[in-house]
Amino acid sequence: MTLNAKAYRIAERRFWMRAVGVVPMEHEVDLPGLGTSVRVLTHGAGPTIVLVHGGSNAAASWAPLVKRLADFRCVMIEQPGAGLSEPAKKGPRRVRDYAVQMLREVLDAIGLDQSAIVASSFGSYIALVFAAAHPERVSRMVHLGAPALVPGVRTPLPLLAQSFPIVGSVLRHLQKPSLEGSARMLGQMGHEAASLSRPDIMDMLKWYAALSTYTPTRENDATLCGRVRRRDLLSMTDLSLIATPMSFFWGERDTFGAPDAARTLVDAIPNARLEMVPDAGHLPWIDASKRAAEHLAAFMAPRRTLSRRSRSVRGRVSRSAATPKSSAVLRVV
Repeated sequence: MTLNAKAYRIAERRFWMRAVGVVPMEHEVDLPGLGTSVRVLTHGAGPTIVLVHGGSNAAASWAPLVKRLADFRCVMIEQPGAGLSEPAKKGPRRVRDYAVQMLREVLDAIGLDQSAIVASSFGSYIALVFAAAHPERVSRMVHLGAPALVPGVRTPLPLLAQSFPIVGSVLRHLQKPSLEGSARMLGQMGHEAASLSRPDIMDMLKWYAALSTYTPTRENDATLCGRVRRRDLLSMTDLSLIATPMSFFWGERDTFGAPDAARTLVDAIPNARLEMVPDAGHLPWIDASKRAAEHLAAFMAPRRTLSRRSRSVRGRVSRSAATPKSSAVLRVV
């Protein structure tokens, strides 16, 4: 697919304006070890949290959540090959090593020695393997939905088929991006029609259709998924060695991992806690954005990010917008 950056930017801007009321600040940061550069979107002011999206997605997917996190500085990474970020041109072949290097280079580029991380799906996998490799660089983590490539979690068959390069290419040719297709995909992730019919989520579905139409995000994700091997998976032993405090906000309808899988996973991790969310799917901030923001704020608020250079970013600043006034922060007592 040929990238149409102009058309995508128009759709993305429309989504941000309707969802949040402003367009976030945008930076481009270089990742020399991967031979590429990525977009980083920044919104809000306060303690920094780094948000890492999942597969076949992009930074704007966080908009419904970021809207409710004005008391945090939300730094949203657009991974290589996603949205308007170019794919990696070199680097480790092994997916686990690639994930660790990608996040390390991004954090280095934006000047964070240590950070709190919020992640979803494959983004959660990236956060977990990074915390295992560099525990000193992650203060806390919140995982929204089932992480990828961990025990007890499986990609639903209709979505798994799209991740294979050849089969996925055929399916993408037969199923052109559309509002209905975006809704069907989220339904396969466990999101109910009641959530998907809300005006704010309809805006998100329109944005996602534009992401799939104007960028090669899905094709690039299929290429990365095709590189996953058994050695990349996280075992229960791997997870038991991660001491970073973390919290899981997991939808009871998440088709990637049932509630029993969530409890088994969290029981294996020393400093993990779990909140199950009724009537929520794989991206639980879609179904319960207010509750997700409260969960995140309560878990993250006690800690502040350590930074080498306060709010400095290596790269090129593309645009900025005013941030809204802060709202109340929940505190842990």
